[in-house]
Amino acid sequence: IHGRGGNVYYDASLAANKWLGNKTYTLNGGGYLAPNLHLQPSVKANGSHDPLTISSTSPVSITISLDPGTAAGQKADWWVAAGTSSGWYSYSYSGGWLPGINLYTQAVLSSSAQTVEVLNMALPVGDYTFYFGVDLTPNGSLDMDTLRYDSVQVYVTK
Repeated sequence: IHGRGGNVYYDASLAANKWLGNKTYTLNGGGYLAPNLHLQPSVKANGSHDPLTISSTSPVSITISLDPGTAAGQKADWWVAAGTSSGWYSYSYSGGWLPGINLYTQAVLSSSAQTVEVLNMALPVGDYTFYFGVDLTPNGSLDMDTLRYDSVQVYVTK
């Protein structure tokens, strides 16, 4: 990588590839290199990524899964949250659904991760956005600059 004023040039030589660990990098606005980790969190409502419209008498199942991509083996903060008309709620591994934004867990990203159901119940009428994300700064705080997330919308009607 060579920088000349506002331009950045990539040197595809073997030495440069070895130095970069054979990974793809993105130049962030702050001027530092961040690896493209191909990290893919997934959240689904009733088995789908598509927005869901459902009756308040029918249960909603929210599941999360993770493809850690090239970030496998790194420790990360995991977040499960829901934005609702009455505020934010989040799912804690040890405490279930709680008001506010709370850490789900802190764990190593693994390719053996399975789908986990974090909600299965009928919801009151309203609009909900469920989020699942991981941030790669494992400090118990939500770090937006290293956060990778997915979301799904749920519309509950009478």
